[in-house]
Amino acid sequence: MHRPDLDFGVLRDKRLLLVLDNCEHLIASCAELVASSVTACPGIAVLSTSREPLQVPGEVVMAVQPLALADAARLFAERSASVRPGLELGSSSATVEAICRMLDGMPLAIELAAARTRAMTPAEILERLHDRFRLLTGGSRTAAGRQQTLRATVEWSYDLLDAREKALFRRLSVFAGSWRLASAEAVCGGVDADLDVPDLVLRLVDKSLVAVEGTVRSRYRLLGTLRQYGLERLEEAGEKAEFERRHAEHFLALTMSDDWPAQAWWLDTRLEVAAPELDNLRAALEWSRTQPADVQLSLVIRMAPLWMAQGRFAEGATALQAALDRSPQPAMLRLQALERLGWLAIQHGDLSSAADAAEEMLGLNDHTGGKGRAMALALTGYVAMQAGDQPVPATAWPRA
Repeated sequence: MHRPDLDFGVLRDKRLLLVLDNCEHLIASCAELVASSVTACPGIAVLSTSREPLQVPGEVVMAVQPLALADAARLFAERSASVRPGLELGSSSATVEAICRMLDGMPLAIELAAARTRAMTPAEILERLHDRFRLLTGGSRTAAGRQQTLRATVEWSYDLLDAREKALFRRLSVFAGSWRLASAEAVCGGVDADLDVPDLVLRLVDKSLVAVEGTVRSRYRLLGTLRQYGLERLEEAGEKAEFERRHAEHFLALTMSDDWPAQAWWLDTRLEVAAPELDNLRAALEWSRTQPADVQLSLVIRMAPLWMAQGRFAEGATALQAALDRSPQPAMLRLQALERLGWLAIQHGDLSSAADAAEEMLGLNDHTGGKGRAMALALTGYVAMQAGDQPVPATAWPRA
């Protein structure tokens, strides 16, 4: 990489700092320049900014993290005050924080959002962030083109990818929240022979398009803004339906595996596997609503222990009831769903729904060979005790 033909002249004996900004679009040339300069000029230190490492000897990479919530909210307030003097955001602090969270703490996105306070309230801005690329335009006229709109900023990074990196990036957008490398391989691999998913994921991490988190088990994530852009590109490529299906089927299969806490309602080490997948399961559940009713019901049954363990009683009960309200289900599936609905409803304090679930379970007795009768009677008893304000022994709660 070293270029002995480069003449550094008067710099050779100097002690100075060389700053190279935005190296990503000329990454190979910048790497060559840095390697040559530090070899020829021992007194030179180099500070470079880039969306990926230069990968030269002696390089120390310092990743720039998104702004912390408090700092992001402060930036929003400062930029808002500059475009609309006298604007008071005190009563909108929770809304401003919600804006900053949706924008992943990205300084440019927050500045573009704050500029909209000239004509919109924070609440109105938040309502429109589902279409953030249309909303967040109108940056400084003196800034580079890629910094004047949020879309231009993201496209700048996307356009620097090669064809395989672009393909994987847009396919990864079907993941909600974080995901494991094995899940990325299962969902995004096996379609194109030359798509080496693990290698490409690591390359996208290096290019600051995929974030990595976790110390015991690595998980990966697209920031919300990048995910929305990826979904647009996925739809343009005509791949959205296929990869949403692959994503949902992968997570449905995961809930059927031996590692899944299908019957463990309380403390179970397998919940450590399940809990990080909640966002992906919600996305799979959304997809299942377009599928035959038994597919949706099977998924909510398998998600019930996770809702219970995390105290998401209302969310779980609502999802179970929605699945039950669809066309008639196989009796055994319906029995399992009613059982889980009953216990979630009790925890949520909805005794009426729990009693209705127990009553329907008893009504299915002839179709299930008596299975579930004991649990239905237990549900009925718990409802009666709760309604009468009588204490329920903690050791009596079901574990199966």
